[in-house]
Amino acid sequence: MMVVIKVFIRSVKQVIRSPAQLALILAFPLIFVASFAFIFGGGTEFLGSTTLEIGVLNKDQIEPNWKNEFGPYIVSDTKEIFEKGFGEYFVTSLEGSTSINITGSPLKVHDYSSLDKATNDIKSRKIVLCLIIPRTFSHSILSGLNYKINLTEGASVDSQLANINTSIKIQGDSGYQTYQQLQTEISDALQKFIDYFYGIDFIGGQFAIQTEDVTSIAFTSFDYYIPGFLIFGVILGSASIGFIVGTERSHGTLDRLRISKLNPIEYLTGLSASQILILSCQVAVMLVAAYIFGFQGKGNPIYSFFFGVLATIPAMGLGLTIAAIDKTGENASGIAAFLSAPLGFLSGAFLPLPEVVLIPDFLPTSIGETRALLLWDLNPFSQIVRAQNLILLSGHDISQLQTEIIFTLVGGVLIFLIGASLFTLRVFKD
Repeated sequence: MMVVIKVFIRSVKQVIRSPAQLALILAFPLIFVASFAFIFGGGTEFLGSTTLEIGVLNKDQIEPNWKNEFGPYIVSDTKEIFEKGFGEYFVTSLEGSTSINITGSPLKVHDYSSLDKATNDIKSRKIVLCLIIPRTFSHSILSGLNYKINLTEGASVDSQLANINTSIKIQGDSGYQTYQQLQTEISDALQKFIDYFYGIDFIGGQFAIQTEDVTSIAFTSFDYYIPGFLIFGVILGSASIGFIVGTERSHGTLDRLRISKLNPIEYLTGLSASQILILSCQVAVMLVAAYIFGFQGKGNPIYSFFFGVLATIPAMGLGLTIAAIDKTGENASGIAAFLSAPLGFLSGAFLPLPEVVLIPDFLPTSIGETRALLLWDLNPFSQIVRAQNLILLSGHDISQLQTEIIFTLVGGVLIFLIGASLFTLRVFKD
């Protein structure tokens, strides 16, 4: 036990005494945070995909007996629409619309069966808004058409039909400028859609847009980058293991330790413990700095810190692998910097990842449903970024993130064991 403690203390001292390592572990991530706070802290847009993605919860229904209710003319004139429903027809017209053009971005529509799922995706900026089409949408349009035809032909009509009302609800974040713009565009598109069937002069009904705000916090682009930055800093800090091992090799310390019959497990335990401490301090400093620079997180920062500590497990495996490759430690920082950028992007630390489905409806979610197992779920860093987003931006409790914890631990331990094995074979027993 004393040997482990000595290795731990010596490893921590080596990092503290090295200005370059302190700069890599603490100063460089802090500069990142400060820079992005300055550039994006005042904005309200997330710099993600150029495609505007929206959700649709289509409750619209078509009943076969409506053919008798509205007459053959209405049914034959709107045959294709009647089979699918006016709600689906409206959504299709949105997706192919040339009139909706915000910064030249096309619309991509995602179908939802759960409002809770759509709300979570709005909060995490996966979609800009969710369009909720009521069950009576098609019936209201058909009733209006029937009223208009009978009125035009001078037939006796029920005055109650003049009060045909229905509403489409748009759910989104009012602090998100793109949502505000897109909500206005969709309202205009709905009016054009109704005018197409009724005629501009028809005043017998009202098709309204209702809006619902899902969050009281107007997140900035800076806020959306912070969860990923926390993990990117940990990945970058993995170079310190290579630096420590390289220093001990160059000074002959590692050779003396091997002569003293030091067990590799004891050495790795002390070395790993030092890295958990160092990288955990880095996560804590970055979290504090983020809040100082104006980060508006909704969740508990203690939960975020917990996942930051979990990130040190795969990071140590990465660091041990770097130490096995670069035995002198001279190139450890360069290798870590080279690996950190692609790992950051493949973890979703900077931009949302495309959905590459391996198994559909496989993993349980925090709202009691299932989601697909994606290719990126096999990357523990990706799981940690996902958890950080859910905690800091959506306010999730740690009890809602059991899937992310399990995948992080399994994947992290696997990477650590691979790194430890390579390190033992190539460095400790060399």
